[in-house]
Formats: sequence, C-alpha cells, structure tokens
Amino acid sequence: FQDLVVIRQDLYAMVRYLDEHRIANAVAHPLYSVNNKLTQAHFEKLLLLFDLIELNGFRSPEVNATLRTTVAGLTRTMLETLADKHHIDNPKTDPLRKHHIAGSDDHSGLFVARSHTVNPGDDPLAFFTHPELSEPNATPSEPTHLAYAIYSILYQHIEKKVNIQQYLARNEALRHMSQLLTMKKPDSPSALYRLLVKIVGLRRRRKNTTEILLRKTLKRMPEITRNLTAENAPQRWFTMVSTTVDENVRELLDYTIDQLKAGNVFNIINGIGSISSLYVLSIPYYIAYKSFQDTRQFAERLSVVESHPRTLKAVHLSDTYYEINGVAKSLQQMTVQAKKLGLDYTFVTCADRKSLLGEKVFKPVQVYDLPEYPEMKLACPPVLDIIDYCFREDFTHVHAATPGPVGLAGLLVAKLLDRPFYTTYHTALPQYATHLTGDQSLEGFIWIYLRWFYNQADTVFTPSQAFRDELIFNGIAPQKVVVMPHGVDTERFTPRDWNRNGNNFNLLYVGRVSKEKNLDVLAEALRLLHRQDVKLTIVGDGPYRSELMTDLADLNVEFPGYLEDQALVQAYQNADLFVFPSTTDTFGCVILEAHACAVPTIVTDEGGPRDIVIPGETGIVVPGRDAAALGRGIASMLDRDRLMKMGLRARELVEAKSFDHAFLDFWKRCEGFPVQ
Repeated sequence: FQDLVVIRQDLYAMVRYLDEHRIANAVAHPLYSVNNKLTQAHFEKLLLLFDLIELNGFRSPEVNATLRTTVAGLTRTMLETLADKHHIDNPKTDPLRKHHIAGSDDHSGLFVARSHTVNPGDDPLAFFTHPELSEPNATPSEPTHLAYAIYSILYQHIEKKVNIQQYLARNEALRHMSQLLTMKKPDSPSALYRLLVKIVGLRRRRKNTTEILLRKTLKRMPEITRNLTAENAPQRWFTMVSTTVDENVRELLDYTIDQLKAGNVFNIINGIGSISSLYVLSIPYYIAYKSFQDTRQFAERLSVVESHPRTLKAVHLSDTYYEINGVAKSLQQMTVQAKKLGLDYTFVTCADRKSLLGEKVFKPVQVYDLPEYPEMKLACPPVLDIIDYCFREDFTHVHAATPGPVGLAGLLVAKLLDRPFYTTYHTALPQYATHLTGDQSLEGFIWIYLRWFYNQADTVFTPSQAFRDELIFNGIAPQKVVVMPHGVDTERFTPRDWNRNGNNFNLLYVGRVSKEKNLDVLAEALRLLHRQDVKLTIVGDGPYRSELMTDLADLNVEFPGYLEDQALVQAYQNADLFVFPSTTDTFGCVILEAHACAVPTIVTDEGGPRDIVIPGETGIVVPGRDAAALGRGIASMLDRDRLMKMGLRARELVEAKSFDHAFLDFWKRCEGFPVQ
C-alpha cells in the first residue's frame, strides 16, 4: 500500500505496478471531472490502461448509457489507433476484455449497494478474473440524490462535532428530521435542535413570520418520514426544502414590498438579505445539478465511437402567456406552430391555472399586481422546481421571452446547466415605465438591469432594426443582437372587398388602450381633422379607455373592447386605414395583421413599426407625438384609389412574412447555435 501511495501521482507507473504485481483493478467514474480538466484524450487513455470500467451509481442514466455504448462499440483496430495516437506502452487493446463493474459511490452511507455487481463465482476475485460473468446493476441517480447526500453528510459532520447529550431536543418533529437525513430512528433527541435554535431564534426572541413558517415545516415532519425508504427519501427532502424556501420567500417578499411602500430602507435591506439567505439553503441542489450536468455534457461530447448528434430541444420561459398582449399571443402561436411541425419546443410559464396548449405551468410562489398595468401580473416562480424540470427534460437550448422573474429563472437554468441562452426584446420597458408612472428616473434604472440581463445572453432577438439600434446604444453587445421580425397568419387575416364603406372612411386602432400608446395624440388629431365622413374604431381595453370615451363622446368613435377570432378579423376588413400612434412598440404585430387584410397603415417615426411600413407604398410615417402631423397624414390618405393601391401592395408584401415562414426562420437560427 505504501508503494501505491508513492506512485499514485503517476497513473502510468501505477498501472504498470498493478499489472506487474497482478493486483486486480478497475477505473472508477471515468467521466467525472473533479477539476473540470477532464478531456476526451484523458478518457481515451483510460480505455487503453484499464479493462474494467465502472458504471457509477451517482451519475445520471445518460452517462452510464454512454459508457456502455462506447465500450460495446470498441474494436481492436480502434484501440490500436488510439494507442498509436497517445503513445501508450503495453496498451490493453483487446475489446473482448473490456467489461463493466458497478458501484454506488456512496459517501453518505444512505445508498449502500444501491448500485452493485453480481458475479456467480465463489471467489471474490471473480469480479476481476471473470468479469464477463458479472452483471453490473447501476441504478441511475439524479441530482436530488447527490444534494440529499450532501445535506446528510453535513448533518452527520455536525452531529459528530456536537455533544448531542448536552443539547437534547424537546421536539419530536426534529427527531423525524434527523431520521430523514440519516435513515435512522434516533434513540435520543437530535443535535439538530441546537442548530435550528440559532436559525429560528427559539430562545430569547420574539417569533417572526419566518420562524412560524419553519415551525410549520417541522410539524409536517412525521408525515414526511412515514414509510421512509432510501428510494423516496431524496425526493421527500427535495419537496421539503423547495416548499420551505418558497413559503418563506413568499412571506419575506410581502414583507419587503410593504417596507418598500413605507420607505423603510433598513427593513428593505433586511428583507432582501433574508430572501438571499433562504436561497443559500438550496446551495447543495445547485451544486448537484451543476455536477450532474457537467458530467452529462462531457458524455454528450464524446466521439470515441460513432454516435448520433443531438437535435434541438428548446425550452421557452415567459412571465406572460395568458394575458391579452402581443407577446402572449405570439407565444401561443409559436406553441401551436411547434406542435404542427413536430418540433421539440416546450413553453414554460408561471400562473395559477391549468395548461391551455400543452405548455408547462408552474404554480407561482406569489403573484403581484402591477398598479399601472392591471392586465399584467408578476409571478414569483418556484426556482428549484423549474431547475429540476429543465434538468430532467435535458433541453439543449434555453430561451427567455421576458426579463422578469420567470425569465431570470431561465437565465439561472441556462448558466447552471451550461446551455445556450437566448432571449427576445419584445417590449420597450424603460419607455413604458416612464409613460405609465411619469417618473423619468425609472428609465435609467431599468436600463441598468436590462443591460445586465441581455448581456448574459448568447443572442438577443429583436423584431426591428430600430430597437436593435436602441439596444446597442444602451450598452448591449452588438454581436449579440439579431433582428428577427415577427410573422402574421396570412390565412386567417385576409382582405374582403375594396368598396368597404361607401362614402365614409373607417379608421382603426387595435391594441392596449393606455396613454403610452399615444391615444391622446390620436384623439387630438381626430379633432383637428374636422371630417364628418371619418369614423374611428378603437379595439382593445386598458386603463385609459373610460377617460378616452368621455373625451371623444362628441365624435364618431366606437369602443367595442377586446375582439378575438373572426370578430377581430372583421374589424380589420371593415377598416380603410389603420392608425398606430405608438412610439414605444418594438414591432407591432397589428401592423402586419392590417396589411394582411389589405389595410394601409399610418405609423410614427419612433419604434419598430416604422420598419414594417414602406412610405408611399404600404402606408406613411409621421412624426411621433405630433397631433397636427398625424392629422395631416390621415387627411392625405383619405383617397379611395390611394387606399386600394396601398392596400394591395401591403397584402402582396406581407405574404412573404407569414407566421409559418417567420417561425421556421427563428427555429433555423436556433439550430445554428452549437449544442454543447
């Protein structure tokens, strides 16, 4: 043994020593990199130095499957080629002598012999002398097993360092927690009590919300430990940790927001710190998912034997999916289109409702209303559950549709699982915040966050050149920003006839009815127009609707509210001219919908819609936030021949921008990213 201690630093010398002294041996977890320096060349050398290769019980099933496939596909010629490549002396190049052995790699004592090898021989050395007779049983593990083992090892270490007799617990629930972490029923109360005394302040402190929640968790311990086995313990511990963190985060978020409203700065900092410390409790899970993913990715990259390349399997996370807005509508269209084309594309959101189109829905930890945008809610997602889901599904790419809490969870998933991360700049949030609140300072703060978020991405999609320029101007790396225009359903949105409204002209607006859309400018332009033959229809709803209805009560304006399906299509078909005064939209899918129905458009010179309109051919572009200019623009378009000519041209051009084409272009772009 002393000899091995001396020579173990030189693997080649150690293998020579083992062979010369006829010491049975095998290589353990050959695909696990302790220091992230393991390469395929190292693995190839291990194949030449060892005949027995372990299937490791603390690795994912994909890793052991790769090992089996690789060893089974070896040939003598292949091994001899590798020996020449790496200049290995006395290589083991007989593929018929390559076999597997299985081991649990259990450092916690919780999963003894969960993975094992059976050999019918009487001699213990038969595992090595006749490995062809062995049956390796490598029961696959998951990150939840590794994290559970880490918690258990930490607890056992604490228990050894603390005189448990000195700190006898008086709480049966704590004894159940000890049982959950050690798989042993404690004869005496647990030392964990002293640890939790410090955490929840059971002595000399007034109870707070966090303490109450932790006590509730402990009360569930008897139920959690009922019928406990080594197989169900890791998942039960995961559920307990995830639930405890989520419940406490919910309470602390409510507390922090209340303090924010009250302006209590120190309490705000205290609340944020408490939330952060709760997520620190989850660190063993982050370590476990990262460790498993690193090994799984290394196995994916191996090319010792021929293997099939992975196809794109993407996940798209979004804070909005069910709301009535352009982003949600696009995501739903993408969901349907992906299914239609048989693409492996999963959409994930967070809401207290059931799935609509097959998307994965996580129940939110907490939901917050946005006072200035009542149609939109902000959900705090269950982070651990989302990470666990994405690891199990083994997505190759991660897309965040929004930079909110769910989008942040997507970023964490991508970084933790080392997958390409891409996102889309759908909404001009800084400008929206300024319009909705009237606080100019908010724009700068929001850009600080967005600059950080979007620079984490491999690629940032934006639907228009105008907003690509804006992102770059505000500090997003130019090489990351790619223009990817939206499409429109040209089979659903179609023209009707050209002599739609006799002698009258119907103007149409479709979208959110709010001041950031500059509908006050449209209202003023309509008054300046002084035309009795002009009617305006405003489709949609929002916080500005009641006020606008009052202001325009003396004019020929209709407010039908939200319209869907064929009713929305008919609204476009009945229009002569589509007017969109917004200066904050990144694209404006409603412009494409109008063009598909052969309705020319008026847009402003700020924002993404100006990229869609060809001035003089499919509509006109007017200065933003200028009622007089908008009024003159409308007046110049009130000519039947001009409207028909522009409408036909708009329909002709939009046929090349169908949603099918746009979605396939997007998917092909995603396929261009390397699958690591």
